Formats: sequence, C-alpha cells, structure tokens
Amino acid sequence: MSQRKIPLPDFRGSFLANRRLHLLELLGSGAYGKVYRALDTASPAGDPVYYAVKCMSKYEKGTRGDLQQLKEFALHAKVAVHSNIVTFHDVIYDHAFVYVVLNLCSGGDLHSAIIEKRLFYKNDELLRAAFLQIIDAVHFCHQQHVFHRDLKPDNILCSADGREIFLADFGLATHVDQCEHFGCGSMFYKSPGLLPYVYFICLLEPTHIYIECLGEKGRKTYSTQQSDIWSLGVVLVNLITGRCPWKIAKIEDLSFKSLLHEEGYFRRTLPMSPRAVTLLKRIFQLDPLLRITLPELRVEITKMDTFFISDADLLLADEQVKIVDSYFTSPHCHPTPRQRKMQDHPFASVDDIVLVPQLDVSPELESPPRHRAPCNAAMFTPPRRRALLTKVVNKLKAISRISTTSSRSS
Repeated sequence: MSQRKIPLPDFRGSFLANRRLHLLELLGSGAYGKVYRALDTASPAGDPVYYAVKCMSKYEKGTRGDLQQLKEFALHAKVAVHSNIVTFHDVIYDHAFVYVVLNLCSGGDLHSAIIEKRLFYKNDELLRAAFLQIIDAVHFCHQQHVFHRDLKPDNILCSADGREIFLADFGLATHVDQCEHFGCGSMFYKSPGLLPYVYFICLLEPTHIYIECLGEKGRKTYSTQQSDIWSLGVVLVNLITGRCPWKIAKIEDLSFKSLLHEEGYFRRTLPMSPRAVTLLKRIFQLDPLLRITLPELRVEITKMDTFFISDADLLLADEQVKIVDSYFTSPHCHPTPRQRKMQDHPFASVDDIVLVPQLDVSPELESPPRHRAPCNAAMFTPPRRRALLTKVVNKLKAISRISTTSSRSS
C-alpha cells in the first residue's frame, strides 16, 4: 500500500473540530509539516485561549507511516502530564490531514534562546534551572518507558525569559529500552558507535562491546536510555558555550578523536569551568554502563557553583577558547572571519566553528504562550479515533510492564 503524502496547503483561516479551532498565522514549518497558532473559539472574547496546531499529511491506514504517527502521539500523550513536557491535547483527522493540538509556548525553542537571545550566557542560576527542568522531563519519560532519541535544543521549548522549559517533538521516541534500530536522532547529539580501539579491547573481553545509536546495524542493540543521557551532555555544552563539541561522535571526526586522545580537550577548546568539564567527562563515558545516571546528574547540576570559565582563566586560555567566548561578549559590528562563521552557523563544532547544516533551525514544533489549561481539554478528537489512540497507549503500557517484569526476573 502506498505511503505517499499529499502536499500541505496553506491552512490559515481554516476551522477545525466543528469550528472550535480557528487556525491563524503560521508559526513554523519543516519536513514534519506546518505549525499554526489557533484560537479556541469557545474561549471568552476578552480572555482568548490559543493553541499550537501541528498539521501533517495523513498516511494510509495500516501503513508504516500511519503506525509511526500513532506511536508518536501515544508516547507523547503518555508523558504529557509532566509540567516540563508540552501538553498534548488531541489529534484531529480529516480525509487527507492530521492535526495535533498542543499547548502554545511563547518563547520559541531553546536553540533561539541560546544563540539569538543569549539568555544563558554567564547566568548560572538560569542555566541551572533550565537544565534541571530538562533532566526532570527526560527522567519522567524514562520512568514511563518513553525514550526520546532526538534530544536537542530545537526540540526543547521555553518561555520568553527562559525560566520555563518544555520537552517537545516525540517523532523519534520509542518505548523500547534496548533498540536495534541504529542512527536515530540528529548528528551532533547521537551517542557514539563502536570505536576501533574499543573493539580491539572488546575482542579480549567480549562482554564489553559498546555499541550505541551510531553502531553497526545488526551487531547489537543499544540502550536508548543511555543514549538520551549522552545527548543531554551535548545540550549542556550548547547551553554553556553556544557550540557543539563535535559534529559526530565517530573516530573520523577530528574533534571527537581529540576528546578520546587528549586529556585537556575541553579545557583547550571551550570556555567552561573545571567542574563543568569534570561533569561532562562523566556524561561522555564511552561505556554506557559507567555513564552518569539522571538522578546523579541532577545532584551534580544542583551543586555546580558555576558552569562558565572565570575571567582570570579566560585571560590565560588558548586562543580557541577566547574565540568561542567572544561570540557572546562582542557586539559583532566588525566580526572576524571566524566570528562571522559562528554567526552564520550557530552551534558550530569547535574545530572549524561551522555547524554543518544549521541544526534544523526552523521550529520543529510550536513556537508560542504555554497558556493556561484549555476550556475543555480532549474534546476535539472523533470518538472512534480517540478510542484507537487509547488502545495504542494501553498497548504500550502493557509492553512496558512486560519489559519491566522480565528485566527484574533476569
């Protein structure tokens, strides 16, 4: 059966759910579809309620695309009760399209907050509060057997001041904690695959072969939970420095190779405090079993006095560190060539200060106020389809219970 999708039209001015939702301006678009701000027409005229509505093409029933969409909706709905996860209100279907009703988030995504607004630079309190909320959201997902697999600033929304954080976009999420589908996620944030020198050591101790989401397909499963923790480490580097530590966690990447062979790699390349560097080493453990846990990470973030390099240490730092730091401190009226590259390519990897393509800067979900609760939540979906969505959620819950039981007994 064909999975071909119908091109998305301009939905501005359209009404959904028996005219309950009025789609207004376009907030963002991408490969996933289009996102619009939508007015709840049942809300008071003097105190209107708005949503974000994600519009996507509808797959033929029973196809792989249709099942993948249902899985995304079910996993998101399962964890949406958490205060740091974008609220999932409903799914609406018509003859050709799917509309996902979500809360609005006024501040846009974390990518813009870091690079354009520069909210977190030298603001330890705000950075700590934001990252703790991200940890809490991801930890809750893991407790519910939901593993995101695409953690990055583009998929994390925030309030305008950066004080409220909301995890979004569960398009690659899974309920499987040991996954055999390699390559999921965005290049900068994927955990590493089987490294040559690690493989040599593993020949002597076969029980310690470490393959993660960049590993070779068919060789071994990888832990989606541990892979999420690795991705959080890259997000933390983004928050502190506005950079990515490497383009891809493979031995072929010069930056990542330097991390493996050079003890002072972070100190030589990025403006971070010694304690932040020490913590990152625990996050970027090649052996997933030795990687820091989320509860441990939360404790360390809470105790961190500062994430940023001191002014005194910056004066003595390598030129690379000063160049990265200057992105946040200089007005860029007359930028150097390297600063210009950093402006054109935010979140560049540290060796070349170029992002290879620009981190999917188009909002991957909604971009506007995490308003209050809806007038009448979960009233948009046709009953038959809502029942199917409930069935999918219950099935995933059952699978999660079976997985938990078997892991305890083994």
